[in-house]
Amino acid sequence: MYKIVICDDDKNFIFYMKEMLLRCDLSERQVTFYEVTSGEECLLTVERMTSCDLIILDMQMSGMDGHVTAKHFRKLFPDSLLVFCSGVSKPTDESFKTTPFRYLRKNYGDDKMLLELTAVVEKMKQMKKRTYVMGKNHMNIVKVYPDDILYIDNYKRGSEIHVQENYKDYSFEDRITTKKKLAELYTDLKGYGFEYAHNSYIVNLNHVVKLKTEGVIKLSNGEELNVSRSRMPEFRRALAAVMSEIKTEDKVKVLSVVISCIIDVYLFHLFFQNYFSKRRFFADSVLKEKSCQIGIVILLTICNLLGNGDVNILITPALFFLYTVLEFQGKVCYRLLCFATMFCVLYGCEFLFMLLVHPDASDYKNSTLIMILMLVIKFLTYILVLITNQAIGKRKRIQDSKIFIMYMMIPAASLFVMIIVFYSGAVHYMAGYASAFLGCSFAVLFLGNVMSFYAFERYSERLYETMEQNIVIIKQKKDLEYYMQISEIDKKQKELIHNITNQIKMIYVFAKDGNTKAILELTDSIGEEMEKDSRMVYCDNPVLNSLLNEKRREAGKQGIHTDFYVEPGVLLQHVAPMDLISMLGNLLDNAIRAAAETHGEKYIKSYIYMKEVGGFCVIKITNPFENIKHTQDGDFATTKKDDGMHGIGLHSVRRIAEKYGGCLMCAAEDKTFETVLLISTDEEI
Repeated sequence: MYKIVICDDDKNFIFYMKEMLLRCDLSERQVTFYEVTSGEECLLTVERMTSCDLIILDMQMSGMDGHVTAKHFRKLFPDSLLVFCSGVSKPTDESFKTTPFRYLRKNYGDDKMLLELTAVVEKMKQMKKRTYVMGKNHMNIVKVYPDDILYIDNYKRGSEIHVQENYKDYSFEDRITTKKKLAELYTDLKGYGFEYAHNSYIVNLNHVVKLKTEGVIKLSNGEELNVSRSRMPEFRRALAAVMSEIKTEDKVKVLSVVISCIIDVYLFHLFFQNYFSKRRFFADSVLKEKSCQIGIVILLTICNLLGNGDVNILITPALFFLYTVLEFQGKVCYRLLCFATMFCVLYGCEFLFMLLVHPDASDYKNSTLIMILMLVIKFLTYILVLITNQAIGKRKRIQDSKIFIMYMMIPAASLFVMIIVFYSGAVHYMAGYASAFLGCSFAVLFLGNVMSFYAFERYSERLYETMEQNIVIIKQKKDLEYYMQISEIDKKQKELIHNITNQIKMIYVFAKDGNTKAILELTDSIGEEMEKDSRMVYCDNPVLNSLLNEKRREAGKQGIHTDFYVEPGVLLQHVAPMDLISMLGNLLDNAIRAAAETHGEKYIKSYIYMKEVGGFCVIKITNPFENIKHTQDGDFATTKKDDGMHGIGLHSVRRIAEKYGGCLMCAAEDKTFETVLLISTDEEI
């Protein structure tokens, strides 16, 4: 990790230098920038640092100028790379006393500045690689780099170097020693986070895990060392500075990982709920569902924080697939296909967007700026999830494609504007308040996009509900017209019965007279009329009677035996004919469909009677069933081939029943499905 300090009283120039440095074969994961706007602030910053690889100083600043700042800096970091930068001043003899590597002019063009900074970065990398301690190990000469050293202590006339266990450049059969004295090594390694814990040894603060109250430090390999009382104040200050840097980076990393995992799980949930029903265990309780999601988020977070890249490639998709298996049900092949699609969208979008925005930001979770970009990535992924939902198969919510494309232009245009502004370089030359205003504008633009898609989802839900209601109304009107026609047929049937009654009386008269021929002719005539219609009379309600007769006829065509009974005195006059047809018609249609698919006895029983307690009319329907499953809202899944009408039937029945102060109850047991519909007889409801 390179640590670079940029000190200039122009914040726009600081931003410009950062961007130019990142173009010099540096990535966000490799460097930590410290931005300061005065000499005084620069010294306060570097005093808290344990190492510094490069400082870029403005020569002319109000207060402490660049020359004075450089002198104080050299006392703290004598071997660090120093670069002066100015718009008007020329180098002086005083400037070279602090041994600068380069003297840059602010009026350089981008090409010239990039060329100079490339040389600076190459020099910085060489100095980073050059720093090592030459040691002797089991008759071998080895190079030991600062990052691999745990601590160094006195040994005979030189020093002994203790390294971390995973160091593979030498054998552990013998100790690593050097002829250099401890004080000399401290001077060489102070800029790399080494500090005296005792007069006899120096410790790499980057490997200190814990400082105990009794003055004992614990290293990353589990080894413990004592800190002397005289060295404790300075050691504690240096350790606090290192820990502060590490904790800041760790907090940003953890926060970005947690946010990323939460959004990823939500996107998977959003995608899968459009194609699969939830398992009954989760459909019955929101708490169970959220607990499962939180558990997956925790596991993903741990996996991303503790695992390496190779492990995550295997574990991450496994955890996501585990989540889809736990919460959703469906065919395995179809679930695997949807999972692969969603996974490609999720991580393909992230990869491509990172290449577009910042090709070098491979480990983006170590930067606050990249964390913000990650949120933009997730929003873009959310948009692609919606597109994928629109493109794959039939959705429950049927959306107008033209309207969807119009909505898609909002985030597309917003993203285009942000990228153009970013790459145009306009941000580089804006004043501080203007940059802040631009940042707020981007945030508002992002929030506006989120709200627009939320509004779009709400609009889609309302559109679906409206379509559902319209379908139900159209069906009710058609059913009413149909059954009113049947009612007319019932009237004719009553006339037929009246006529047959008179004809039977004539048969009696002919029998007395012994007129056999007339009796035969009359009986033939009666038989012909009876064959025209064999409709039964269940009750006095013409609509209910017609409906039961029609459903009996439909069931008979499929070999289903029907047993319909209406108790005399049933009170349904206050129920609108359209509502009665919708409720009972839907329930009987479901019963006929289920009974027809069974392989055993096919039957439907319907009993309509009055409940003495409570003043309810009870409509009870019983039929056999096979392969009926629960939906996520507690209803039973339809067997209709038309998935667009899924759930409308029972939903409509339940809504109408509640309109009349009643309810709908369904139960399935021992291959028998029972539906009970209660309707209040109170006409004031």
